[in-house]
Amino acid sequence: MNEVYESCIQQCIRTAQQAEHCIVECMKEQNPEILRCMQLNRDSADICLFASKMMMRGSENAALACELCATICEDCAEECNKHSTLQHCIDCAKACEECAAECRKILN
Repeated sequence: MNEVYESCIQQCIRTAQQAEHCIVECMKEQNPEILRCMQLNRDSADICLFASKMMMRGSENAALACELCATICEDCAEECNKHSTLQHCIDCAKACEECAAECRKILN
């Protein structure tokens, strides 16, 4: 496995963990205005884990998974940044932005 994949895999896993944490913390807020945030966090966590698995096994479709992962992570970061008073959303947005950047490296 090349070094670019390794870095992307690790960031995907970190982002999935951060997104799951953000979901848990958002649920505690009991604020219906952050429902979309939770939904995008779920999508982000799922695609990050999927993309990491595709890269780990050297799938010929890994780049496609990374492209989708980058797009979903960018959407999630944008939504999380709307909730800048919530630290877990700030942290998740940062992780998603970093993950999207790593995934975009795979495409170049």
